[in-house]
Amino acid sequence: MIKVITSIFLVFIFSTSCGRLSINKGTAIKQLEYSLSKLNLKEPGRDANRNVKNGDIRFAACLGEAPGPYFPAVPQTRWQVIRDEDDYWMIKGTSDAIESNYHEALIERSVLYASNYNRRLLKLRK
Repeated sequence: MIKVITSIFLVFIFSTSCGRLSINKGTAIKQLEYSLSKLNLKEPGRDANRNVKNGDIRFAACLGEAPGPYFPAVPQTRWQVIRDEDDYWMIKGTSDAIESNYHEALIERSVLYASNYNRRLLKLRK
C-alpha cells in the first residue's frame, strides 16, 4: 500500500514539474513563431535588399501599445505618415499583451530584426 501511494505521489510530482517546464503556446506565440520562421533573422539586411529589388519598399512593423504599429529604428516623427500610407508589413504575433517569458523573448527578437531591417531600408530608400 505504501509503495502504491509513493508511486502515485511520484507520478504526480513528476507530471506537475513537467507541466511547469512546458511552454503554453497561445495564438500570439504560434503566430509569431510562424512569422519569424519566414524571416532571415541572422541577416535582416538581406531580406530588405531582396524586398527592395522586388519593388517592396515597406517598413517592418511591430505591434505594441496604442495608437498602432511602430517601426523600430525609424524616427518616430515618421510613424504616423507610415501608418496613414499603409507603408509597412507587420511581424504578426508581436504585441504589448505578453503571454509568457518565451513570448517576450520572441518579441525582442522581432524588434531586433525590425530594427536592422528598417535601418537597411532607410539607406536603400534614400
